[in-house]
Amino acid sequence: MATSSTDGTACIWDLRNIGRGRLKNIRSVDHKKAVHSAYFSPSGSFLATSSFDNSVGIASGTDFEETSVVFHNNKTSRWISSFKAIWGWDDSYIFTGNMKRAVDIICQSRKSIIWRLESPYITAIPCRFAAHPSEVGTLAGATSGGQVYTWTLQ
Repeated sequence: MATSSTDGTACIWDLRNIGRGRLKNIRSVDHKKAVHSAYFSPSGSFLATSSFDNSVGIASGTDFEETSVVFHNNKTSRWISSFKAIWGWDDSYIFTGNMKRAVDIICQSRKSIIWRLESPYITAIPCRFAAHPSEVGTLAGATSGGQVYTWTLQ
């Protein structure tokens, strides 16, 4: 299990030992400011975190000891929910909103933003996303104001 915290950490926990005394995390991913999301990739091999320190972190390796940081402007106003980076349909790409009313696509292997989904029809900032579980290439994004946008592969 992974958790995110306002203390600037995302922690990975092994819940199999929860009944044997005090629970201790097995790995901590540190940021300079509050972490508002921590999601495992579909295979469980990577952990993506997003933080108010303007970064998306990617933890990997046998025990998640390798960490990479991708710059991403995560500063939102008080009227917009914080950005939460999610994985797509495999371990390749991470999706997160941006302040320019678009979606940034981060490539896990390149550790950088490689594409931006934009449209003149997007009138608000998408901040929450869901990748359709069986329709690969279908992504939904919602705004704080209740608008929902969908993207599909053509």
